[in-house]
Amino acid sequence: MSQLVIRWIGTDALFIAEPASWLGAMLCVFLPYFYYRKKYLKGGS
Repeated sequence: MSQLVIRWIGTDALFIAEPASWLGAMLCVFLPYFYYRKKYLKGGS
């Protein structure tokens, strides 16, 4: 799949993929963090 994207966009796809993967990983961590933080802080007070 990645080879198809590189052929379609070019080598700039490599420069786009690195920050996009970090952003995706950050969302997978931060969204549950803020959800559970709000849930437990509200329940504990």
